[in-house]
Amino acid sequence: QPTCFQDRFFLGGSSGSSGIMKGFKHRGLGPTGVCAPRSAAKTDQQLSDALGGDMMLNAFTAISAPLTLPEGVPGQGSGSRVFGFAGIGALALTPPPGKAPHVYADVLRRGARATVGLGVALPIPGMGSLEATFAQPIWAQRRDLQQRWQLGLRLSLGG
Repeated sequence: QPTCFQDRFFLGGSSGSSGIMKGFKHRGLGPTGVCAPRSAAKTDQQLSDALGGDMMLNAFTAISAPLTLPEGVPGQGSGSRVFGFAGIGALALTPPPGKAPHVYADVLRRGARATVGLGVALPIPGMGSLEATFAQPIWAQRRDLQQRWQLGLRLSLGG
């Protein structure tokens, strides 16, 4: 029996918990379905919808360092950071029942995507940070929706 749409995994976007995949639009990778355009006059509309997947594999790592600015430049000592990151992920629908366990691993391997990039994080006192990133997908598939430049707000709620 197919899974419900709301029970599926999604990948893509610059923020989130398990679904982060910089370099791709929000829910911009994985299985898609064709949809009808909402307006015949708008030819630039996206004609596919993310279907999500029953299986997901995702890993993300980053390394950061303080952003050192020359003396007298505004923002010096603000706690700004530069960072580099890499991510790898896969999203797939479940193979038909009765398949051997290695088939599941193979389905995820064929659906793998990877990205690397750089960014800068500017702290917002008492709230979190504003991040600007440039990501370069190094493994992508034809139907993926890429978004190399991303701007995000990372909130720190609580103490």
